[in-house]
Amino acid sequence: MPRNVSRLLIESLKMNAYLLLIDLILLPIVSFVLGVRLSITIVRDYLSLILFIESGVVLIVGGMIAMSSSLSASKIREHVLRSEERWSPEEYMKGSSRANRYILASAFLFIEALMASILSA
Repeated sequence: MPRNVSRLLIESLKMNAYLLLIDLILLPIVSFVLGVRLSITIVRDYLSLILFIESGVVLIVGGMIAMSSSLSASKIREHVLRSEERWSPEEYMKGSSRANRYILASAFLFIEALMASILSA
């Protein structure tokens, strides 16, 4: 496996692990605030819902990052905001590589959400 691909996978898995850890920490806190007794079924149901929502949000963020470095967004920024910043292929490649991390992390979150919902059924 090429070095860039393995680094992308590692960074996406790290981001995924951070989000999952935050979810598992916040779930008992939210259940305490709502006054709901924390049980395994509640954890599975809410965890799969939270993971589905997070995967959608992270995918939208990745798409926005990819779109912001595209030629059309650069031209809009140049004409509407009167920006002197010009589009370059290097900036486009950097933006798309940043977006790939988010898109891959979103795919991992979606797979985890599917697994959590299948296991809770």
